[in-house]
Amino acid sequence: MAEQQPESAPAIQAFLQWKSKTGVCKTGCGGSDNIIGSDYISQAVLQEYLTTERIKMLLQDLFENKTKSPPHAERVRSKYLRPFAILLAIGYGSMIHHLVEHRELQDQSLPFTTEPKDFPKTSTENLFETFRKEQWQFCAVPLEYDMRDDLADDYILPITAKEEISDGGSAILYKITVDEAYNKLKPADGAHTAARRRTTNTFALKTYRTPEAKKYFENERNAFLQLRYGDRPPKNIIEYYGSFIRRGTYNIILEYADRGTLDDYMKDTAEPKTVNEIRSFWKNFLASMRGLVQIHGTHEPAFDGPKILLGWHHDIHPSNILVVSRGQDSPYDCDFKIADLGLAHFKRYISLLNNATDNDRYGTSTYGAPEIFRSRDLEKCHLLVLQSADIWSMGCVYSEVATWVTAGSHKLCEYRRRRQKEIGKRLGVASSEEDRFHHVSEVLETVNGIHAEIEHNSRRCDLITPCVIEKLVKAMVRPYPQSRGAAQFLLETSRQILKDAEEKRKDAMPSGPAPHPDHTNSDSRIDVRGPRLPPSLPPDHRFASEQQPIIETATSLRRPSTTHGQPNNHNWPQRSVPKPNEEGPRRQSQEGRMDDDPEAQRVEPRTWILPHAPNCHPDSPIAGATKPEPKSQYPTMSVCEGLSIIKDKKWRFAKYPGEDIFHTSDDILKKRDHVFLIDNGESMRPHRKKVEEAVELLATLTQPYDPDGLDLYFSTESTKLRPKTPEKFLKYLRDRPAHGRPDFRQRFATIIEDYRSRFGQPNHSWARLRHPKSTPSKGPLPLSLYVLTDGVWDPKCTLITEVKNLVASLQAHNYRNKYVGIQFIRFGNDREGKKRLKTLDARLGLPL
Repeated sequence: MAEQQPESAPAIQAFLQWKSKTGVCKTGCGGSDNIIGSDYISQAVLQEYLTTERIKMLLQDLFENKTKSPPHAERVRSKYLRPFAILLAIGYGSMIHHLVEHRELQDQSLPFTTEPKDFPKTSTENLFETFRKEQWQFCAVPLEYDMRDDLADDYILPITAKEEISDGGSAILYKITVDEAYNKLKPADGAHTAARRRTTNTFALKTYRTPEAKKYFENERNAFLQLRYGDRPPKNIIEYYGSFIRRGTYNIILEYADRGTLDDYMKDTAEPKTVNEIRSFWKNFLASMRGLVQIHGTHEPAFDGPKILLGWHHDIHPSNILVVSRGQDSPYDCDFKIADLGLAHFKRYISLLNNATDNDRYGTSTYGAPEIFRSRDLEKCHLLVLQSADIWSMGCVYSEVATWVTAGSHKLCEYRRRRQKEIGKRLGVASSEEDRFHHVSEVLETVNGIHAEIEHNSRRCDLITPCVIEKLVKAMVRPYPQSRGAAQFLLETSRQILKDAEEKRKDAMPSGPAPHPDHTNSDSRIDVRGPRLPPSLPPDHRFASEQQPIIETATSLRRPSTTHGQPNNHNWPQRSVPKPNEEGPRRQSQEGRMDDDPEAQRVEPRTWILPHAPNCHPDSPIAGATKPEPKSQYPTMSVCEGLSIIKDKKWRFAKYPGEDIFHTSDDILKKRDHVFLIDNGESMRPHRKKVEEAVELLATLTQPYDPDGLDLYFSTESTKLRPKTPEKFLKYLRDRPAHGRPDFRQRFATIIEDYRSRFGQPNHSWARLRHPKSTPSKGPLPLSLYVLTDGVWDPKCTLITEVKNLVASLQAHNYRNKYVGIQFIRFGNDREGKKRLKTLDARLGLPL
């Protein structure tokens, strides 16, 4: 019969206290959901504590009154360290004398998933089962390069931090931190030294969880493996480190892109403005074509020589190009890498006499080629496509990137809106949420017009962007698949563009003595193309703001319109640039300092207005619930434009479109209660990122104008929150995950009834408390209620009664028009949700 160890013995008690000491255990991921919360002790920490001397003292306490002599301490430490620690943790340390007699019970055999033949037994309990449960905290799984493990739920992964980056529907992407002691995710010896240098303890974890998770997981993993040649990671494709499966979840470990997606990058980064910035950006971005070259044609080693593998990506768009910084100061010194190979596939091909085709995989719609566009009656059909479908998609990305380089993220947002508007016009509808670069087999006029504008309005110092449009984009964005350039040809063309630009720049450099340092800029602009004639294009082909109707039922905030027939190009970069050897004009910048370079610190006046309108969508214009006075016009701006301006306002005097109106008009934002109701039901999960962006923008806009602070409600709880800052507002949102199907009507009714109950009551707003002698008015402040939802509520849910009761109360108390504005900001395209919100938008026959 085995006796339990003497717990009160000094050495044993010291071990148990050390084990429970803060900082000894680390927290990793456990369970089928890979949730952080499982403690483990690393082998390095265990070795540091269990020295040979400590083991001798432990063995002495364990075998003090035993007839058997203890095993040799050095042997225990070198061969049985973790089994010994586990036995001590469960109270059977003296059993170590049995383990040291069997080689299969050594440290290297852990963890034990089934009971070994010679495992010791006791008469009082199942010793192995107790040992098995305790062993996991000493057996964290090292993450190794090219691992392909199928892990049981009990295994603890040494992932010490995990943060969700995005939820793409089929997979969730996390940023993870791996315990350095267990990080073996280094490329093999034959891999690129650059890849080894970039490897840190931060990675991306992509987890597939849908019913088709296994198919997408295996497809993406196999695609990464096919792209390796000589065990070298491919250039300009996101690095693959390994994968593992754990009961229902399929996981891929990837390189972490610290700058996010290309979409994020263009939103968060100011466009390059100087010669060096533009050259650096394009040199790095154009290299992304190398990734497509490798996908379109790689080699597979075989016994009879290498075979050609032709690949298709099928899902190229800005969110599937990731940006990895190189640790330099310049935001343009980055690597741009193709990612998301979940739809990619490869096909062995021997004869190159004909163009190879393969089935389309239902990839991107916005950036998809005309030949893969499916009308509703063809949604489930398989289409044979050439690799040139990827070329079209990449060309569309290049088109947007060139727009951003030339005029910034604001113009990129406008470009996208104008494409939607043209598609809607061609489909015969007032507005369209579809966004493409073509209609049927024809390139949109908006796309051709933007390209012409870029060529005519790029900065004088920009020798690259117009050439990218002329020599690359126009060779890629072509309706007929066979007419598009091949990836290898386009890569060589991009290299020649960079080479030609560098030669022109050198030719334009002045000869003779260098100018005085006080009169030069380290990155000065040089005009080597001579004067340009103004473009003669129809107004629809310009980046300028378009004429907008006064009332719209869409969302985005409108920029001031221009006079008919006179498009406004004031947002293009300034064209007056100093000539070589000539000091440029100096001007007082809006930051109060002299600026030698008119373009480098260009600040544009921007204005904003927020009317009150129901049924708004976050990517279309916000409309007014009440019709404004004739001849008035509300400028517009999209959410991404607004967020960009918020970042600008932190360091320079940028303005929203219509911002001056905020300070002068009492019925727009000032002296109103601003209340937000956010739908956080399960159906809103795919829209979380857009909701956060819209909330950040709206909270920043409205918070300064609410006398007693913003009110915040969530559809899943009855508590009213009072965030004091937009940052706190966002934190409340992020702390509440989307779940369930809440009683939306009840939450909406609570807000309305609370407001109605204050009719006729004294108004003690904070503004009046600051002026005690003022006479309190009757009734609450005017209300602006913002409802962010997809309209996916309980089928019986309707808000008509609550709205009618509110209108009746307003009339009974003789409140003026515009006193209450309810604005439904819609997300997604659920048919019933759109119908429900459209009903509310129809004024319900009420005297509004």
